Amino acid sequence: QIREEKDRADAATSAKSEFVAHISHELRTPLTQIVGLSELLTYTETTPLQHEYAQGINESCNAILFLVDDILDFSKIEARCITLEHRPYVVGEIVENALEMVSVRASRKNLNLVQQVSE
Repeated sequence: QIREEKDRADAATSAKSEFVAHISHELRTPLTQIVGLSELLTYTETTPLQHEYAQGINESCNAILFLVDDILDFSKIEARCITLEHRPYVVGEIVENALEMVSVRASRKNLNLVQQVSE
């Protein structure tokens, strides 16, 4: 009976991993296209405000792509088949990008966002 339960749990984990992989592919395809098009838009003649909006679209889509990757990684962790990679990062840039993504909503609510990162 314990063996049957383990087999069912393994099958459920496998099905979930396949589902997450499929959904992540379905999300990545249009998001990648939006990233590419918004990046192309930044190379065209636009007003400074339009350029800023295009960059915002690009950064937000990239953030969603990273989130999709994180969800897929979590699924791989559960299935015990993940390889960790070491990448350099700058905390200040990460915080700045995060604040830029929410700055419009914060501004609408009359909130000022401030960052202070010690390097």
